[in-house]
Amino acid sequence: MIKLSLYEELKKKEYKRNWNHLHQEDRREYMRNWRRKNSNLHRIQIRKYVKATKEKVIGYYSKGNNECKNCKNKDIRVLTIDHVNGNGAEERRKLKRSGHSFYVWLIKSGFPEGYQVLCLNCQRIKEIENHEWYGYKGD
Repeated sequence: MIKLSLYEELKKKEYKRNWNHLHQEDRREYMRNWRRKNSNLHRIQIRKYVKATKEKVIGYYSKGNNECKNCKNKDIRVLTIDHVNGNGAEERRKLKRSGHSFYVWLIKSGFPEGYQVLCLNCQRIKEIENHEWYGYKGD
């Protein structure tokens, strides 16, 4: 394999960006047709991508243990990211992200601090004990 100089690599990337921009509609049409013809394969690919993204985020915030911080539950299906300060609803409104897109944002943002891994049960208990549920106008 021939190693490109930095200048050549940048020029190649610029060419690709320009080409993609110029052929945006063609690429969209091609992908629409491909997804229509390969819907089952596409669905499988999306599920794998979503699962891998969640596992990466859960792994990072649980320091590789992939378990709930409180009860040590290891079932990935019930593990979630919890805002340590309890400001999750406010942050989701500000970022306009939730679920998978929030996990992608965490990765792209370099895994910011202020998050922990809790299972759904422990997260709900924390919400009730700390009066964190949506719309609470308490004492």
